[in-house]
Amino acid sequence: VPSLEKQLPGDVALDARLLALARNSLQNTVCPRSDAGGVTNYILAEIEKQGMAGLIFTTLKFCDFYAFELEKLKDHLPAGFPCLYLENDLSVNSDEQNVTRIEAFMEKIMPGKQAKRKLSPQVTVASDVYSIGLDIGSTTTKGIVLKNGQEILASIILPTSINMKDSAAAAFDKLLAQSLLAADEIFRTIYTGYGRTAFGDKEQMTEITCHAVGVNFLKPQAGTIIDIGGQDSKAIRIDEQGNVLRFAMNDKCAAGTGRFLENMVQRMNITFAEFSALSLAADRPTPISSMCSVFAESEVVSLMTKGIPMGSIARGLNFAIAERIGSLVRKVQGETPFILTGGLSLNTGFAGELENTLASRVTIFPQAQLAGAIGAAVLASRREDAGEMGRS
Repeated sequence: VPSLEKQLPGDVALDARLLALARNSLQNTVCPRSDAGGVTNYILAEIEKQGMAGLIFTTLKFCDFYAFELEKLKDHLPAGFPCLYLENDLSVNSDEQNVTRIEAFMEKIMPGKQAKRKLSPQVTVASDVYSIGLDIGSTTTKGIVLKNGQEILASIILPTSINMKDSAAAAFDKLLAQSLLAADEIFRTIYTGYGRTAFGDKEQMTEITCHAVGVNFLKPQAGTIIDIGGQDSKAIRIDEQGNVLRFAMNDKCAAGTGRFLENMVQRMNITFAEFSALSLAADRPTPISSMCSVFAESEVVSLMTKGIPMGSIARGLNFAIAERIGSLVRKVQGETPFILTGGLSLNTGFAGELENTLASRVTIFPQAQLAGAIGAAVLASRREDAGEMGRS
């Protein structure tokens, strides 16, 4: 805010600047409940003055007045002006998800102008372009080799080890072996997924952008992508060209993710395939009252002790996750067709529950688990934005 700018002149020592910042934050906090429009007017003036391309509006969790303030801001902004709303509770537990949200927002409003990473020197590009996309997930590492951005030459899915760099290196080597290519024949490699941040010296794109491009590669059409991975779940609205229109992610809670379901399957002492088959065969779902990983595990054990059929419990878990995903889809005003990607696309029982929740058919491509890696490889194949970047 303007008063803060006056308190922090450039020649003041860092300790003094931090103290002034703390005092300003703790003693002069302006709440929209009692503010006469000063914050809104300041933000609107800065957007016009700086020629800003978008607005990231972050607030304390559960403070509804700030959410009301954002809606008031939107009334004064041009129609369709990009806005990203983030809630936080001052903890660091959701930092990684917020980084993904912010980076995806930047990729959406500034396509082709994402931050450049440290890359190898520029080289002459051969007539055929071979590109690699690596999707480093918390559970599995996926990889794709594309020829000229159109033909899949090789694909790989490997378990992600504790050292994500080892998993990426193993996937890269296996892709080269499958495609009969040498490393110096690869034009570019782009890393995406939960573990992409472990590769700070490589070129990266968020899984939100990559899944949008990957699904568009599989079938160009507008629609809504539902991506459920090990650590998070997302709903992504795209247009006919694979551009991201809207997106929403689950909060820092693991409920509704692959990791949550993996824990439940382990507690039930069955395989993932058995879990899915049991869910499909069940007549009705057993209600699961808690979606917290800790409490749901206790609840599942209790239900098993009472003799509730395993299939009914499995269907109840799939139903509970589908309901949670349904709320994400509503946040992005999801439209058909719905496309399911990520590891949970292998759970046919969940897919059935999701179709019931959305009252619509859900498309699952054979390459659903590879959608993020495909999108990364497509982006890596594009020469138009490789001129400045070179090879990675």
